[in-house]
Amino acid sequence: MCPTGPVGFGSIGAAFALIFDPSSITEFRGAKKLLISNDLNNPVLLSWDGTNTHFRLKSSQDLVLDNAGDQMTFDRPLYCKHDGAAPTSGKITVLLISA
Repeated sequence: MCPTGPVGFGSIGAAFALIFDPSSITEFRGAKKLLISNDLNNPVLLSWDGTNTHFRLKSSQDLVLDNAGDQMTFDRPLYCKHDGAAPTSGKITVLLISA
C-alpha cells in the first residue's frame, strides 16, 4: 500500500482542492485498487477533474475503486470539497494498493 498522506479537515473547503497527485508517486504505477477513506465528520464530494462531481462520500465512509480488469488507471489527480457544512474534525486519506 502507498499512503499519499491524510488531508486534515481544515484543508477541505467549499471549492475543489487537490488531495491526491499521482505524478508524485512513481513506485505504484500499476496499482490495482484505490482506497479513499472519509474520516471527516461531514460528507465530501470527489472529482477527477476539479470541476465535476464524480463521487459523494458520507462521513466515515470508504470508497474502493478496483482495477482488477485493467479497465482504468489511477493516473489522474483527485480533488475534494465539502458537501454542505464544512468539516470540523477528521481527515480524508487516499491509498494506492498494488496487489
